[in-house]
Amino acid sequence: MQTPAAPGHVTLTPESPLPDGPAGQVQGESAPAAAAGPGPAPQPGVMVPLARVRYINPKPEESGEGVSYEGRVSLSGASTRGNTVGDSVYAEGDLTARAKDWRFQLGAKLRHERDVQRTTASNSLLSGNFDRFLDERRFRYLRGSFERDRFRDVALRGALGGGYGVQWIQTERTRLALRGGLDMIDVRRFVGADESWPALGWGVNFTHRLDRLSAELFHDQQGFWNLEDPSEATLRSRTGVRVPFVFGLTASLQLNLDWDSDPTPGRRATDSSWLLGLGYAW
Repeated sequence: MQTPAAPGHVTLTPESPLPDGPAGQVQGESAPAAAAGPGPAPQPGVMVPLARVRYINPKPEESGEGVSYEGRVSLSGASTRGNTVGDSVYAEGDLTARAKDWRFQLGAKLRHERDVQRTTASNSLLSGNFDRFLDERRFRYLRGSFERDRFRDVALRGALGGGYGVQWIQTERTRLALRGGLDMIDVRRFVGADESWPALGWGVNFTHRLDRLSAELFHDQQGFWNLEDPSEATLRSRTGVRVPFVFGLTASLQLNLDWDSDPTPGRRATDSSWLLGLGYAW
């Protein structure tokens, strides 16, 4: 229990459960004076400077008692009939589990587009990472991903690695995590030659809430730089804004960017997509 104290301080008093009364008596009823005992002595309060108070009503990951979960799903699509015929769908989802000493994140996305004659876009990605915290800011991580993109000549690109990260900012409004380490990349292609190479990998996860607009800016990025051929690197990112409006529903505008410095002949280095979608967050 906390009570006011001198300026810049708060008085903390431990709460003691009331003793059980005689049989048949409801706790909290007044007992006859003759049956009343001396009872436990009240616990003395301790006056603590506010500067020493770290949390008030801490979250599970702050108190170390439990795990908190948050996630979101988003969907955008279009169906066109008339002079132009086509269908497109994009879906993505993210799930994060956070305890005091660890964090697990899982993400997935799927895009498919088709006109009257053929498929014009088809790609998917599944990724995840596990972070083990060394203290409040520093952590070690393991991560992996599987990607497929027919029109970039990627039948399957697998990445597995680990390294060291820093939770640079962690507040109610802003979160920024940076990570870097070593990854092993294995690429299986539809047409071009298969390849495998070690990479210097990095990652950036950033969110910032705009209180006036009740919106959230975000940027997620993962990159891999070939250690055997420094001219080759790949990068994928999501950047945009989410706006909540009712019952956990959100509207989002984002730019997805995929870049390969050394694409298969006949393919472009950069794929970019602007997406406007609806989602749900919890």
